[in-house]
Amino acid sequence: MPHQKVIQLVNDPDVEAANARARLMFGNVSFLDSVRDFTQLAELRYVASSCQNIKGIIKLDDDVGWNVEKASHFINNSLSTNEICCSRRSDFKPLYKTGEKWTVTKEEWNRPIFPPHCVGMIYIASIAAIKRMLAIDDVFITGVLTEASNVTVRHLDDINEEYKFPLDKSSQLRRVSC
Repeated sequence: MPHQKVIQLVNDPDVEAANARARLMFGNVSFLDSVRDFTQLAELRYVASSCQNIKGIIKLDDDVGWNVEKASHFINNSLSTNEICCSRRSDFKPLYKTGEKWTVTKEEWNRPIFPPHCVGMIYIASIAAIKRMLAIDDVFITGVLTEASNVTVRHLDDINEEYKFPLDKSSQLRRVSC
């Protein structure tokens, strides 16, 4: 089996240090992850520019398991060009409470609600949709940018905030095989 390049977001500097050997041997890419980190932009740009023959990508959090076969079938048979599929959230109000994980400042977002966007644990995006957008994280990528670039965000009943979808097995690796 040929080596697949792995793009991995890690939450622990010790894990990142342990990945150094694989990075040197195989050219793997690791990023330290945080809620306010914009590494997703780099990942999306890398995949969209380096993997010309793929139809879509799956973004999932490291604590979300998934059924590879079901997800692959969905991408190959149900994912339309220029769309992102996810648990679509509408009329979601920003949290302006200092010290909370998901808080924003009025300077970051001064509108009463966020645009419709994907709940961040998992979404499936066509490469065409990713190429039309410029930048970052759940609300920004699947809300602000999709609205600005006229990309459709379609709700899937099979994906919801209770971590259900093609979810079978936990994995924190993002494998890129072009």
